Amino acid sequence: MDIPASMTTLIGERILRFGTSYNRERFFLDIPSADRNDDRTRYGYYVPGGRILRSLGIEHLLGRTVLDIFDGGVENVTEHKLVFETNPDGTKIERCIFWLELTNPDLGDFWLLEEGTDEMWELEVEGGGWLLEEDAGIPELSIQDTDIPKNIYSSVNSDEDFYIIQEDDFREPEYE
Repeated sequence: MDIPASMTTLIGERILRFGTSYNRERFFLDIPSADRNDDRTRYGYYVPGGRILRSLGIEHLLGRTVLDIFDGGVENVTEHKLVFETNPDGTKIERCIFWLELTNPDLGDFWLLEEGTDEMWELEVEGGGWLLEEDAGIPELSIQDTDIPKNIYSSVNSDEDFYIIQEDDFREPEYE
């Protein structure tokens, strides 16, 4: 999976807020204002031909400092993992995982060759079916930078509206 360079600037930053568009093709991460980021507080991303399918451990990300961001590998042919590592209490590394799904994967064409062809291809059984040894491989997923405005509530278009989770959502209320 291609991860944009701007995502690496989030390492060492505390994540205040995460938001995803209702169609889950775009998402953003907000950080506190900082001079070293040229006062950039919102990092917006777009997953062309894909979307965020689900997440796990987002409570370990929000309100925490990011230690590392990396490609967590391929879950299956159409799902890839994006991993954020944090150390909330200073003792144990925690991970927040986002599964990104290809919505229109081009898995290539798999077929059996006719008898008597000049080209010799080895066939192998995989998942109960026959595949050519030379196949299209696993489709590539990428994440691209995009501009997501601060006022994301102004539009009635569901592609522009965002579902937002912030660090306060995971804190226990204080009662007196």
